[in-house]
Amino acid sequence: NSRDGPIIMKEVKAFSNSRAQSFLALIVSAVLIMINVVRILRVPITFDEPCYERTETYWQLMMNGWGHANNHVLHSILRKFFVEFISYNTFTMRLDNLIALVLFLIFAWLLCGYLFSNKWWRLGSFIFLNTASPYLFEFWGLSRGYGLALMFMMASVFYFVRYLKDQNILHLALAFITAGLAVYSNFSYLNYYASLTGTLFIIDLLYLKEQRKKFKIV
Repeated sequence: NSRDGPIIMKEVKAFSNSRAQSFLALIVSAVLIMINVVRILRVPITFDEPCYERTETYWQLMMNGWGHANNHVLHSILRKFFVEFISYNTFTMRLDNLIALVLFLIFAWLLCGYLFSNKWWRLGSFIFLNTASPYLFEFWGLSRGYGLALMFMMASVFYFVRYLKDQNILHLALAFITAGLAVYSNFSYLNYYASLTGTLFIIDLLYLKEQRKKFKIV
């Protein structure tokens, strides 16, 4: 049918565009990961990337027994694990942040897809999110908890946006679990956890207000 021709062509074009943007996002992600690997291998360990996991037990790290501000708890635990089970070198000390970068890129792509229906807006926002701040990018190549915290915060935002769209309680639970892991990676993310809690509280108040109007409850 001649009518079906333009429709089919539009569908093929839409599919091709989607694949093109996904491919470009994959290229950008691969470049960022490679840059980070080079930084991990070439940048020496700095004075505030402590190595206490060689003398502290897992329990002491979890409880922050020696009370050091540089003990980004979840990062310290993961670093101890990688150092003990692989080897003690610059790469393994920063391996958890490399993994966090990969997961951050995945959650960032998913989040941009939820926020923007236009594929080019999705791609542009994804690139902007990952390249606009070189200072933040440095966190992925250091032996600290900032990269992990950023990744968990991105995952939390993604799941919270999903909850707002589908009202699935599982997504809300995942939003708060990942927010808690962000705090455990770096305690300064308590600010984000408090903001997330406050946002949910305000949304619930607005929903309750709408329900009262609907059922004429005073």
